[in-house]
Amino acid sequence: MQPVKNRIISHTPIRTYTSDLEWSPEKHGLFYLLGLDNGGKLGSTGGQSNANELGAYGCVVNRHAGYLKQSESKDYLVEWFYIDKDKIVGADKLKNSSYDKLVHGMIFEHDPRVKYFKHNSDALAIDELDANGDIVERPLTHSEYLTYLDKLFKDSVQNVRFPLDVRQQKMVDERGDFLNNNKDADMIINVESNHTRAGKDKTNYKGINADTQVVFDFSGYFATFQITSEFDSNVDVEVITRGKTKDQILQDTIDALRNGKRPWLMVSTYNDEESDRIQLLSLFKDANIEIIIDEVDYQVWKQTTLLEGIVTNVIS
Repeated sequence: MQPVKNRIISHTPIRTYTSDLEWSPEKHGLFYLLGLDNGGKLGSTGGQSNANELGAYGCVVNRHAGYLKQSESKDYLVEWFYIDKDKIVGADKLKNSSYDKLVHGMIFEHDPRVKYFKHNSDALAIDELDANGDIVERPLTHSEYLTYLDKLFKDSVQNVRFPLDVRQQKMVDERGDFLNNNKDADMIINVESNHTRAGKDKTNYKGINADTQVVFDFSGYFATFQITSEFDSNVDVEVITRGKTKDQILQDTIDALRNGKRPWLMVSTYNDEESDRIQLLSLFKDANIEIIIDEVDYQVWKQTTLLEGIVTNVIS
């Protein structure tokens, strides 16, 4: 999540209702859901002249930076998604790129109980019967907004996290192609220097399809939560290396493999080439392993002796 004063904006889309995952302002309507005290609010972020340069995430951040009030003190969650324009009724006739009203109209058509909230004309509400049998109005919740959207655009809901922008998506595609073209490799070493905001996560690192037996991540400890948050509990398991001996690390790795899991070993680049954590790699010479080295803050690309130590322990 990226804070813009008091608005906490998700790095990746919560939904993509599209047949083309590479976001484009020409093809897609870009929307956000803003969490409020009494419900949610659906808005759109179209019409920004530098949208292609900013990317989808950048457009959302830019839009909310312009909305801020100095008096605003509470934190609000902002999540975003995009929809193919040809799925939005009336989009072809709209001269600007603010499609939220059109989507509101589609929700009204789908459920006549929904209307604009009288206490916030930008939000939606629904009429319901209370315990006394009286009709009362309440705002739509976050989950209700998503339920309506899923029903209206269900043919192209994608339940996969994707990187922040076009460049990120191309990086994932390139990695996926490389892995698919080198399926028989016993070792793959990927050295990069992407800042955390560029997407230090499992999807970015591994690409779409990867069946490596053991994965070593030399990104340090700071981005670990971003990677482990995407783990598939049926496949992936984090092997903690910090504060453990080599024997303990090896035993945890063996246990994971015996249970049919793919262990991820998180090792910090603050280790040098003589570290027992680097020498640990020699225990996996005959395993199908992948090594990912990425710590931009520590300028890992300048640590040639560390890289040599890693390679030496794996292939010598």
